[in-house]
Amino acid sequence: MSTKPLKATFERIPPAVYFLVCLISGWGLGFAWPVPLGFQTVFAQLAFGGPLCLAAISIGAWTIHHFRRRHTSLEPFSTPTKLLTSGPFQCSRNPLYVALALTLIAMGVFLDSVWVLASVLVLVFALNHFIIPVEEARLREIFGGQYTAYAALVRALGGRPA
Repeated sequence: MSTKPLKATFERIPPAVYFLVCLISGWGLGFAWPVPLGFQTVFAQLAFGGPLCLAAISIGAWTIHHFRRRHTSLEPFSTPTKLLTSGPFQCSRNPLYVALALTLIAMGVFLDSVWVLASVLVLVFALNHFIIPVEEARLREIFGGQYTAYAALVRALGGRPA
């Protein structure tokens, strides 16, 4: 039995859906079988989670602004019209996914839940195995050597330069 049709199905799921499934699953597991991180006060949760949340919002806003300024779509399944290599894309080939992962980590801290925090691993796995390869193949097809040179210099989510 081939796993290609199943993989193709997972490749069509929007990244935001993966994020929500991880958040809701982690929260649900934490509700059913609580495993706290051990923060003693709400202040401690805010002290650790607040900066993570601010970083996620900042990276996400900066990236969205960069897409709009360059007049190209930020939709994961659309055809890009420009290769973005400046701004947040100098640090990561996937800054929006970095923002999603940071948001999930912050939510794990705010909810004091090991399960939500652990769900970050599931999110990064799903993005790295189902979404990013499809996006990068499309970018290589459209931008060729220009994208290959860029990918050789800049890290992807959870990985090394290509």
